[in-house]
Amino acid sequence: MTLDAARDGLDLGADVGGETVSLPTEALLRHVMALGASGSGKTVFCKVVAEEALLAGLPTICVDPQGDLCSLAAGTLDDAELEARGIDPARAARFRELAEVVIFTPGARVGVPLCADPVDPGLAAFEGAERAHAVSRTAAVVVGLLGFDLDQDDGAGLSAAVDRALHAMIEAGAPLSLAGLTDHLHAAEQDGFGAYARFLDARKLRTANQRLARLDVGARRLLFHDGLPLDVETLVRPSQPGKVRVAVIYLNTLHAQEDKDFFVAAVVDRLYGWMLAHPSAEPQLLFYIDEVAPFVPPVRKPACKDGLTLLFKQARKYGVCCVMATQNPGDVDYRAMAQFGTWALGRLTTRQDLKKIEPTLKSLAPDASDALLAKLPALEPGQLVLLNPDRFDTPIELRTRWLLTKHETWGLNELGDHPPVPLPVPVPAKAPEAATNPEPEPEPEPEPEPETETEAEPETEPEPEPEPTPPESEPTSPDPDLRALLSARPSATVKALAPLLGKSESATRRALRALEEEGAARSFRVGRTQHFFDPARGLRPDLGMLEPVPCLVAHVRLEDAAALGERMARSRLFGLIGEDERFARAEPLHRLVWQLDFEERVERSLLSRLFGDAHDEKLGSVYVHPHNLGVLVFTNEDGVRFDDRPTGSASAVRDFDGVTERRDVLPGALALEDADWTERRGEGAVKESFAARFDARPLAVRPLFVPLWNLLFQTEAGSYRRVTLDGLVGRPVRWLPPGGRP
Repeated sequence: MTLDAARDGLDLGADVGGETVSLPTEALLRHVMALGASGSGKTVFCKVVAEEALLAGLPTICVDPQGDLCSLAAGTLDDAELEARGIDPARAARFRELAEVVIFTPGARVGVPLCADPVDPGLAAFEGAERAHAVSRTAAVVVGLLGFDLDQDDGAGLSAAVDRALHAMIEAGAPLSLAGLTDHLHAAEQDGFGAYARFLDARKLRTANQRLARLDVGARRLLFHDGLPLDVETLVRPSQPGKVRVAVIYLNTLHAQEDKDFFVAAVVDRLYGWMLAHPSAEPQLLFYIDEVAPFVPPVRKPACKDGLTLLFKQARKYGVCCVMATQNPGDVDYRAMAQFGTWALGRLTTRQDLKKIEPTLKSLAPDASDALLAKLPALEPGQLVLLNPDRFDTPIELRTRWLLTKHETWGLNELGDHPPVPLPVPVPAKAPEAATNPEPEPEPEPEPEPETETEAEPETEPEPEPEPTPPESEPTSPDPDLRALLSARPSATVKALAPLLGKSESATRRALRALEEEGAARSFRVGRTQHFFDPARGLRPDLGMLEPVPCLVAHVRLEDAAALGERMARSRLFGLIGEDERFARAEPLHRLVWQLDFEERVERSLLSRLFGDAHDEKLGSVYVHPHNLGVLVFTNEDGVRFDDRPTGSASAVRDFDGVTERRDVLPGALALEDADWTERRGEGAVKESFAARFDARPLAVRPLFVPLWNLLFQTEAGSYRRVTLDGLVGRPVRWLPPGGRP
């Protein structure tokens, strides 16, 4: 990447005397670390570095865990405000001329959807020690996704088995992918796991295999397969000559930390492979990760930690410059921090944070370290201390320059309003006339959603929006531009979409109905207004569910439920009484319960009271039916049931706490009973019912979805019988429908 020779450095702000403080672009190769408490200005400083890198011609990959970096796409401030802040508007004009900011969204349908197979197909391209390290990192990513702790024996043993399996696939020339790894280990299971059993007990390997098979279904398919495949060239290559790409990878679309760890690991591994293939002695790319602490903690070992540590250590040799920021330096592994040559220190107030950076200050500025430690707690927002021994003899007190771009925190609504263009790569099947309004590549068919009863629109019902003009002769086939607009927002009306398409409301309505007919859109009504949404986004705006929902992880698989169904099918008694029936199918279902957290004082036993307090203070949760408010009780022997009159303390109620994991899942990926949600009792009623049953104080109330299986049996006469099993141990459960009537 050729740098802009007209620039002599990165303009970061001014010192206490008003003199400009700048760094040469080459200083970025030694990496930049920004530390400071919330509100200290560390993120603004890093965004200034990103703006300056763009003006110097460096493309940037930004990992944005919270939405603070997405506003780089919001455009520059107006000239009057920039001049009032001491910024030359010509620089903002230059930024607008160069900048091409694209927001990538793993696991979502706003921005530009991005996906990554956990097993990088490019692993085989590595050679020697690099391949061994890359395979080990990939194994750690897969094991982390399966929920194993890499610091425990089981996690380490499984990681070794997956490592060996990946090497075997490479040696055999097999295609590398998550599906390929699953098939490989499934075949090994048929042979008793062979050599893999030396790394981990065969029973535990079998459990891991089951989890691996479930990993690639449901909402996680969005993360692994839905969108543009993760590729560094795709991220950094601009859509037209003369532009400089800023790729913002927005992680707030992912709600489980292990999914964020996975995606950061995937980005880092792809970047590492790219830089090995594209070495450069001068800066060629900036990699910026905000709030880095969860990804490189000092003790824990998330799946991305090894990759980030290696990248920070090796990147400078290949022209990749790294920037990271955190408000808690005590939460970052010191080995990662040791690789950074430029430090920007904002306000730090806790003793732990100050103690963590004290050795660095003593090594970088031994004569001024004590004074700096005393100064840091009193710094104002935007005021930082800059240390770079290669550039400055002493620490520089810096007032960060004003950003050229707006500084906002974006959520899904703001992302939905930001058009997902330009595309990072041309879509091969794109028609030439659509080239100025690109859209993501055609997406795979979404997994079948459960059929839910929706209000059909009668043929004779008047349209909610009158059509003053006769129908136009516009096509009614699915419109790719309409599909992109619909997928970029939770829901939309005809009136809102028509002007965006440049079509009449009648033509827009016909196009939406065409999308409905092919299953690419669904609709619901609010009053007399019809709203449309893209079901492939995984949201349920018809139920007001615009975020992932908490869900228990089922232990009973489809094949387990089917086996139980085969055993439960009835036969005629003595061949004469009753009817023969056959097991027809097993259908997944998720039902709502309210989780109510509480605190409770429980009297201790007489013996315990003799040697301590009379009561124990306990925190816990109970789960109640969303309609009749019965208390859920769960045991491995009996499964799930509801008790209207539980006795004893709330903390004595047996439920599934500690029995299974829970995950946040997109609601559209679940088979829901819609009335559970639409007719649920309110939080006030839940707390009131709890207080009437238990001598405990209710706290927060929140929803949780419990996995079930509906088993359907059919007789020769055509009648059906339904049996519901819980998804945890497979016991029959009597789950009352909305209204509480059997």
